[in-house]
Amino acid sequence: MIYFEDDIYLPITHHKRTIMRQFIFLLRPSVKSLSEEQIKQRAIQWRSLIFSLARQGKLVAWQVFENEGAKVSGAGNRIVEDHPVVENNESAGGVITITAENFEEAVELSKSCPVLDYGGSVEVRPLKPPPGPPEIYKFAQPFALLTTGLLAGVYYYGYFTVIPAFYEVPIKVHLAYRVALMNHNSIYVQSLTAAAILAPIWLAITAKLNRTVRIWSILAAIVALLSILTTRFGNVPINRLIRVWEAGQPPANWHAILDQWIIYNNIRSVFALASFAFVLVASKFNK
Repeated sequence: MIYFEDDIYLPITHHKRTIMRQFIFLLRPSVKSLSEEQIKQRAIQWRSLIFSLARQGKLVAWQVFENEGAKVSGAGNRIVEDHPVVENNESAGGVITITAENFEEAVELSKSCPVLDYGGSVEVRPLKPPPGPPEIYKFAQPFALLTTGLLAGVYYYGYFTVIPAFYEVPIKVHLAYRVALMNHNSIYVQSLTAAAILAPIWLAITAKLNRTVRIWSILAAIVALLSILTTRFGNVPINRLIRVWEAGQPPANWHAILDQWIIYNNIRSVFALASFAFVLVASKFNK
């Protein structure tokens, strides 16, 4: 809602637009009295201007100052003077924040302010953009996408190629190959999973002002953590049994035990895919 000095409220719709700069219009109204008809006419003019700026996607904010205020001064002892702010034509009555491609466009837009029609003035000032994040923050999103994507890819590849191949060879070959695969995979998959947990957390930290990105990033880290917990408490105990089988004779129910391993593998695969999906969603909102 926008508050006008004559108690008129207007809804404002904001439009997204790619812009280069933000500017403020510091409104300095005339102190001369206006007739009732002039006050009504001024309200209509302000309404027209605000709606026009909003429709163009140029309006950022509009604020009107109250008349009462205080002036604080003094380099040593602070002096506070309570008095009405509107004393002369140099006193500010409100501020409009807009977006424009350049300073010239902002000045041109300021010429439509109704305050000019009643003896006032508009001061146009460019706003300095806020300082950007540290350079290293720029790598948080691609690193989160890379680590969670690789983790999801590892489980995707295993589900559709490696695991089916296990059951197409003799049991002895199956077990020998599985043990060799564990020896090679353990450190790499664990390291990748740890990175897939930490990277979304890093992304959440860099996006501290964007609540949506933080939520999806933390969710990605949580499901990646669930993936490694499933591995630790589901797959690893069975892997230890497989190492024993490979050295001797597997038990009669070895097939049922490996089926249980596949269930745990499917669960951690879903968690890994969910982690990657959540980072994708976070990246969509990380503008």
